[in-house]
Amino acid sequence: MAYLTAQITLTLAGFKPGMTVLAPAIGGSVGNATYQLARAQSAGRVISTAGSPAKAARARELGFEDVIDLTTEGLADGVRRIMAGKGGARQSR
Repeated sequence: MAYLTAQITLTLAGFKPGMTVLAPAIGGSVGNATYQLARAQSAGRVISTAGSPAKAARARELGFEDVIDLTTEGLADGVRRIMAGKGGARQSR
């Protein structure tokens, strides 16, 4: 169900290769599935969030490149940091 939910979400959002995707809650099944499917479908960048320092550290250990630890920074600030102030909804990287 996680992969089906993730794919439906990507489709409804109008995902296209090269786009940046925000896949929240990387520690959960749908967040993880969204990350994997977006990468497999050539996302330019996939940003994920974690709700604890331990989850953020584990995600980085597993190779997730752009992780926002929501206990240390807000979502908008984290996205701005990762995107270096560029990007927005439905923009390519």
